[in-house]
Order: sequence, then C-alpha cells, then structure tokens
Amino acid sequence: MFYQTSSRSLPIRKSRCWIYKMAESALTKAVNKTYPGFTYETEGRWQGPFCFIHAADTQFGLIDSWNEVPLAEQTWKKEIVLTRKAISAANKLSPKPRFFVVCGDLVNAFPWEQYNDPQVEDFKKIFKELDSSIPLICVCGNHDVGDSPTQESLQKYRNNFGDDFYSFWVGGKLLDFFRQRFIR
Repeated sequence: MFYQTSSRSLPIRKSRCWIYKMAESALTKAVNKTYPGFTYETEGRWQGPFCFIHAADTQFGLIDSWNEVPLAEQTWKKEIVLTRKAISAANKLSPKPRFFVVCGDLVNAFPWEQYNDPQVEDFKKIFKELDSSIPLICVCGNHDVGDSPTQESLQKYRNNFGDDFYSFWVGGKLLDFFRQRFIR
C-alpha cells in the first residue's frame, strides 16, 4: 500500500536524517524504542507532504503451509516473487518513499520452528534489493514472536529486527508501532 500525506504534488525535500542501517541489508533497527535519525530534533517539523509504503504479512512460507504441502517440501519461493514485485515498485516511485514498513507477520515459521531461521535470512536477503535511500522498518506479528511471546522469542526478534515496539518522528508526524500481542 502506498501512502502520501497530501494529495497535492509538491516537491519533497531531501531528508536531513541519517539512518543507521544493518550492514547486511536495508533493514533499519529500532534501538532504545526509537529509530536513529528519526528524532524530534531532526524530523519534528512539518517539511511538506511525504509518502511511505505500508506492507503486511510477507509471511515467507505461508502459501505452501496453507496449501498443506508436506513440511519437508515447503518453500517460500512464491512469497519471494511477490515481495520482489513490491520492492521493485517501491524502488521506481518518485519521489522516493520516506520508509517502507512491513507489519508482521514477516515470516510464517514461529521462532522455535524449523524454518524460522532460513525464512528470516531470506527476508533480509530479499530486502537488500530495496533502494538504499528507503529505510526498511519491521513490525512484529504473532508469527514473529509467538502467540504468547516469551523472553526468548522477543530476544530473537530483537536480535534480527530491532525493538519490538517504538516511536519515531518523520516529517512532523509522530508514529508509534506496537507489537500486536502487546495490546490485549
């Protein structure tokens, strides 16, 4: 989904924020419940309309699981193709989106299941294709931390993607992201 904060076509100013990115991908990790560079000091003032990408449920592994493919034969090739299409479309946008947020479920396998690690690695690998000027922001879903998150599942998520809830400023707007299982 593509969001723009105004229906008018006005020139977008280049962001002054510097985003710290993981060396292995475009993924930006939330640290101390915020995003480096997306602070009130750097982003707290309205700078004109901007756009961002909101995606959800990339859920690498869901299609074969849903179609009851035997576990030993499951792949997530179809999800990779669909994700690449979304990344390609985002990369072609002008002006460039300020960020690309994927709201969980990022992968289908729960943190303790056999395919979780390879699905997470493929998710990171595929998102390396995202234009480096578009920060990738991840929000965990139940498949990313479990239906009843444990300290272990939360720590695994944090190691891979950063904090599991956080706030940040962009273009004069404060954005809050919470893990869905946190609010009940």
